[in-house]
Amino acid sequence: MFSERQIEAEFARLTSVDLKGSLFAGLDKYLLRFLEVYRARSGLVELNSLLSTLDNDSSNQRQRAVVLMGLPYYLKDVAKLYKKVQVTDAVEDWTKGMAVGRTPPHLHNVQ
Repeated sequence: MFSERQIEAEFARLTSVDLKGSLFAGLDKYLLRFLEVYRARSGLVELNSLLSTLDNDSSNQRQRAVVLMGLPYYLKDVAKLYKKVQVTDAVEDWTKGMAVGRTPPHLHNVQ
């Protein structure tokens, strides 16, 4: 299970919930509040840079992108929240040290 479609299908099968739909509905509910909080943190250059992209395009999709991309900067822990990769990056480079498609060792005996 590695493709987006496979993950969505499995999630829907297990929960009877549309993964993307519920994610975006929840995100949209707090979207404006997130943006307000980000603007209040005006000292963070990365957040300011992301927020400035809304000057030219303030569509709902752009706001979602800004909120999701700004979250690690707001939380001050970029590396642990997500990794940015380029299409040209070798899979081995960005998955090194990650448990992709496996249960993390600390969860093996959880019941």
